[in-house]
Amino acid sequence: TYATGYIDKAAVFNGSSSKIVLGTNTFNSLTSFSFSCWVNLNNAPTGYEYLFDGWDYQSANSRGIGIRINQSGNIQAQTGFSNSVTTITSSGTITYGVWTHIAVSITQSNTTISINGNTESPQSNGGFDFHTGTAYHLGAFIYTTSFYEYFLDGKLDQVRIFDRALDSGEVTQLANE
Repeated sequence: TYATGYIDKAAVFNGSSSKIVLGTNTFNSLTSFSFSCWVNLNNAPTGYEYLFDGWDYQSANSRGIGIRINQSGNIQAQTGFSNSVTTITSSGTITYGVWTHIAVSITQSNTTISINGNTESPQSNGGFDFHTGTAYHLGAFIYTTSFYEYFLDGKLDQVRIFDRALDSGEVTQLANE
């Protein structure tokens, strides 16, 4: 469903079953990636709440990208490359009940997280790649082809996905919309 958002209409996620399916293999060719959105949580998270899921586990091998909010309100970006997983956690946090701009840029060597236009220092990651058949989602994490968990309880607006890393000026421009 949709409700009044930060910019226009926002997608509403109920925290238990809502998700948006972005397709399979949609971003598999990317070697750099940026995700930007406005998020407004209904409650303080009690566990992980996924904004973007592009993670896959096949043949005991984790690969992909995941962007989530942890129970402390930090943004976390996970990258997986041939079963080597890196989790980068923001030092800044978000507050529930308030519209917050999030931007995450990921290259094959660094992850940069921005909250409300405040860009944190890049942190090293182990790179990322994708399995054939990776399914992509907003608002939930898919553990297997049919088991979803870590649902978002809140709203998303102005979701944008880029095929390159955004610089701090571009992040500021998005946050100042």
